[in-house]
Amino acid sequence: MLACKLRNSLLRLQTTHPTTTVANFAPTPLERLPALTQQCWQELQQTEAFHLSDSEQRAIEQIKENIAKTLDNPAQEQSKGSPDIIRVLQTVSPIKTPTEGYHLLQALGVFTGPEEIEAYVHNQRLLFDSEITKQADAVIANPPCDVPRIDMTSLTAYAVDPSKTNERDDAISIEHTHDGTWIYVHVADPSRWVEARSPLDQAIQNRARSLFIFNGPRFPLLPPSLTAAASLSSERQNSTLTFAMRLDQQGGLDSYHVVPTTIAPVVPLTYQAMDKYLNEHYTGEPASSPLTQAYHLASLRRAWRIARGAQFLDTSQPFSATTAAVALKTGGQPNTGAAMLVEEMMLLAGEAAAKFAVTSSIPFLYRIQDRPKDDTVYFDYLMNPHTKERGSAKVWRLHSMVPTAHLATHSAPHFTLALDTYAQVTAPLRRATDMILHRQLKRALHTSQDLTGMTNHEMNGFLLQQQPLLQALDEIEMGSQRRWALRRLAEQTDQHLKALVLDTHTVMANGNPVGLPRATIFLPHLHWRTSATVPRNTLPGQTITVVVASADPL
Repeated sequence: MLACKLRNSLLRLQTTHPTTTVANFAPTPLERLPALTQQCWQELQQTEAFHLSDSEQRAIEQIKENIAKTLDNPAQEQSKGSPDIIRVLQTVSPIKTPTEGYHLLQALGVFTGPEEIEAYVHNQRLLFDSEITKQADAVIANPPCDVPRIDMTSLTAYAVDPSKTNERDDAISIEHTHDGTWIYVHVADPSRWVEARSPLDQAIQNRARSLFIFNGPRFPLLPPSLTAAASLSSERQNSTLTFAMRLDQQGGLDSYHVVPTTIAPVVPLTYQAMDKYLNEHYTGEPASSPLTQAYHLASLRRAWRIARGAQFLDTSQPFSATTAAVALKTGGQPNTGAAMLVEEMMLLAGEAAAKFAVTSSIPFLYRIQDRPKDDTVYFDYLMNPHTKERGSAKVWRLHSMVPTAHLATHSAPHFTLALDTYAQVTAPLRRATDMILHRQLKRALHTSQDLTGMTNHEMNGFLLQQQPLLQALDEIEMGSQRRWALRRLAEQTDQHLKALVLDTHTVMANGNPVGLPRATIFLPHLHWRTSATVPRNTLPGQTITVVVASADPL
């Protein structure tokens, strides 16, 4: 009965809502909702003669009960799979795919938003179990035994972060000694509270990293009490893992140490405040201020990496996409002096951590990136001032030529960073891998302590576990950004918008073009990339006008 009503209503909506598109902006298949199914459901709910039979009402209650159980215990649902829910849905509606089923559930009010649905699709939890939260509270109240820490409270540590941050991962200090100037990158150490293989440790590993919904809520990696305890504070002393580094005259890493430390309350600075300070006090030469000294050393370091071939493609034109190359997303810090300083210091700490792991022969995770298959073509294109592409179109083409950076259990160079070895260790409040690597480093430093580290076999298993989790979180975040952009486009239907052509592709058959070319285009006002059909002879780098005929944010 209900299936028939839905089907008839769906057919009626399909005939009364035809669409003609000039440029059709559509989400990826995972997000492509049966919007008409939602419309017909709403229409049927408003019909006076619409009534559910007892069996249909029981089916819908079973749907809600199954979803509630899933949200409470996703691991159990993952083991038995989601088809049970879809089979229930098929008894009351013309649902053919899991995606359609999930979105009908949203129309029913079982889910409150697309991020919650996508998290369910990827078996991701958005909120912590109350039991895990209680465990975090308990270890904060009664911390486990800690490793010995060096007292560095005599140094001033500066933490440069976005203005609204509630997580401070890192801070920087500068010290002059008899054997040179040392850079200290102090990183928050949540592993000080999280014991290996505990339920809390496993819950954090299962989350993989913090989830940032574009222009929306944020779901942290750690439970609230643990985030508050581990985040670098401006009001109390902090437990950190410190990377101590000294540069040579050219900017290379001359000497390094890794040591657990206690540091003084940090001096918090926003990027804007740091930029203002540098503009007023930095004259091109190091001065007595630790901040200008840090900036001078960061500039030296940047020059050293450039001389080695580091690539700095213009990220002020971000592309919301994951391709075979590199994913760039909006929301990052602009290319300013403060951003450069922080980036270089974090990369320096990552190089020091990786070198320590290599020399200590400990199981570890490295961030590596292969050279382009034909790097001669890449560098010729990069350096050629006469290429037909300009600006963002050239950046896009270069990105498409570079292999994706990825995690590996073996050390290897990172091409675009121009580093022989590198590991990510400076964001343990946001990445589970960083927290695990802290534990590995401390285990190597204090072999006499009762610290549990991962074996090579366990590290390989951990990497295999993290890879699909990180991919799923990337898809959820990019989905939220696409929906935001599509909502903006839906408000601009029939308007003429400027777009930059990044590349074009023509389907060929027997040497002849089939249809009009498809182009990857960039909409500057949304910082968003999509595709559209374009006239023949359209070239990369060209600015065209597109008309939004339809945009479905669902």
